[in-house]
Parts: sequence; C-alpha cells; structure tokens
Amino acid sequence: MKKANKLKMQKMVEFGCVVCRWYEGVDDLPPCNIHHIRDKTGLGMKDEEMIPLCHYHHQGRMGIHTIGKKMWEERYGTQRELHERMKEELNFDID
Repeated sequence: MKKANKLKMQKMVEFGCVVCRWYEGVDDLPPCNIHHIRDKTGLGMKDEEMIPLCHYHHQGRMGIHTIGKKMWEERYGTQRELHERMKEELNFDID
C-alpha cells in the first residue's frame, strides 16, 4: 500500500464512524474500521472506495455484514453516498 493511501485511511479512522457521526449524533466517536465498498468488484476483490465504520455498524448487531446491504442502505443511505459525503467533509480525494 502506498504511503498516501495509508495517510488517507488514517484520516478516515480519525474521522470516525460515518453512521455514528451523521445518524446517531455521537460526539465521542468509538474506534472504527475501514469498510471497503464492494459492489463493483467480484467476490474477494475490494474497490478503492471505502468508509469508516465502528464495529456496531460494520460487523455488529446493526452492521452492514450482519443485517445485509439492502436493509443497511435503506436505513443509512448508500455506501457510495456516504463515501462522497465523507470525501467532501475531509476535503480530499480518496479514490
């Protein structure tokens, strides 16, 4: 992984979970993981687009990998919408 990509991922981790920040009104954001958006690639492949999610919204009880993409996106918006909003707020191109 290139150094520039590592720095961008670190900024996303520091930004915190986009769902907690925008939909749950959490000020003290929990640690988060990087979720790779996978709707343009085959099984096992990762797109370069990603969003930061806490465990609860990533793999926990209300996680995209737990409740499924369709239900998760109905609740919080599409992954790509969240990705674009995060890019604007962080003021950099992460693609």
